[in-house]
Amino acid sequence: MGTLYSAQAKIRFFRERFDLMKSNDSILDENKLIAQFCIKEISTERKAKELIKMFEMTGEVKRIGKELMSKKIFEEEAGKTSTIQKPLLTGA
Repeated sequence: MGTLYSAQAKIRFFRERFDLMKSNDSILDENKLIAQFCIKEISTERKAKELIKMFEMTGEVKRIGKELMSKKIFEEEAGKTSTIQKPLLTGA
């Protein structure tokens, strides 16, 4: 990751965006976020995905497909899809 300052700056990039996402109850497109990160921090897509995974593992961010969201939005979205999905019935 380079220097300590560099590592802190990369983590801060995501933390700021995730905090803003939570305060606005919004959803982030993962691909756009990664592109912004790579350009601003002059870093790689792999590093961006590693950092996003770190935030997912701590529970600060949830994912549905390529969309990143707060736990609150995730629970709302999961509630919507669970009422729509039907159990899969297989015939013999």
